[in-house]
Amino acid sequence: MIPPLIHSFAGRLRAGVATSFDWRRVHGHLLTTMRRSAPGVHEAPVMHLATRWFGTMRSLWPAPTSTSNRSTTLDFIRGIAILLAMGWHFNNVDTGFPPLDWLLAPGRTLGWAGVDLFFVLSGFLVGGLIFKEYRATGHFRPGRFLIRRAFKIWPILYLYLALLLLAQRHPWDSFLLQTLFHVQNYADTSLDHLWSLAIEEHFYLSGALLFAAATSLRHHRRHLLIAVMAAIPVACLAMRSAALHGSYDIQDIAIETHFRIDALVCGVCAGYVHVYHPALFERWARHKKLLLLAFIAGATVLGLQQDNKPFTVTVGYTIAYLTGLALLMFCHGLKSLTDAGWLVRRVSTIGLYSYAMYIYQFVGMRAAESLLNKLGVAAVPAWIDLAIQYGGALAVAVVVTNCVERPMLRLRDRLFPSATASASIRVPEIPALYSKG
Repeated sequence: MIPPLIHSFAGRLRAGVATSFDWRRVHGHLLTTMRRSAPGVHEAPVMHLATRWFGTMRSLWPAPTSTSNRSTTLDFIRGIAILLAMGWHFNNVDTGFPPLDWLLAPGRTLGWAGVDLFFVLSGFLVGGLIFKEYRATGHFRPGRFLIRRAFKIWPILYLYLALLLLAQRHPWDSFLLQTLFHVQNYADTSLDHLWSLAIEEHFYLSGALLFAAATSLRHHRRHLLIAVMAAIPVACLAMRSAALHGSYDIQDIAIETHFRIDALVCGVCAGYVHVYHPALFERWARHKKLLLLAFIAGATVLGLQQDNKPFTVTVGYTIAYLTGLALLMFCHGLKSLTDAGWLVRRVSTIGLYSYAMYIYQFVGMRAAESLLNKLGVAAVPAWIDLAIQYGGALAVAVVVTNCVERPMLRLRDRLFPSATASASIRVPEIPALYSKG
């Protein structure tokens, strides 16, 4: 049975359920297809499971957010990123349906680049927050910034760790301290998919301290920060190349912060231009054909070189985040996104829950496996397995986001309101961070 908490939460969401997607019709079509494609499977238990699953998803599927402080475009990009990242974990199957296999191909071949897209977007947004605070108030408080990020990131993550401790699925010493202290990308861990969160945490801390130090420097020394920011992408590429030809394991190159933080710095640079030179940013973003061509070219190169690991972990990562930046700027101000058609709204809704989906992506799958075992179902068709994996991740993410993340964000805004919330915007003639004066 679905827990009463899920029923209660689903009831609160019913008023906001999007009606443009006919879940009953899809439900009936999939059950008919299942009868034809898998007549040997224990039909009654699987039918019952599919009925309950689709009923739950119909209840939980929320209407797209109408909150004015959210960007449909950025949520759309988040949605693409999480679908790519999850596709890297889930899409290596043959469903027997060519159109569906074609849809799964990007995640199967380029899903790893979804993390780079997340990194670029995170750098763009977090860098933008820092620059906007400094622009509005004339100073930057790193402590307040880090506390606000902790309210955003830690509750969902630490709840996940607590649930793992209760479930006893992994020995506690294989993941707990590593993840609590955000060193899981350097220390051995049984939670392989959380390495990117450690890089994000290292970026928040180092970025906040670096910016705070830069704003306290004498004006004639601040140009050093520009040199540091420009040098980071070059240094990361050089370190990856050197490590590849040294004794480094290729997997360590893929997940350690000092090799991968250049993608976040790329997003920070874009955020700086967006905040302090919006006319320039808009002018660059208007070159839609060129940006689309850059995105297609980058994705094509990565696809052609997907089996060339030495290329991927060196130049490939650089191409990946530049391709992500091209997508970000292509989507900026794009009319088809701002008009928010059906597909855009659905992908944006997925993007709204992308953080919880990334952390809890395997929880729904494990729960479904346990339920299938109890029902005596040894196997289900690949497309049903995919539906359970993606749908389960989304369902869990909706519950966790609404029951944990949003209340914590409301508490954060009461205790530590944004520095720009009540400050009037004060724009220096020359941004003080980069002043030569």
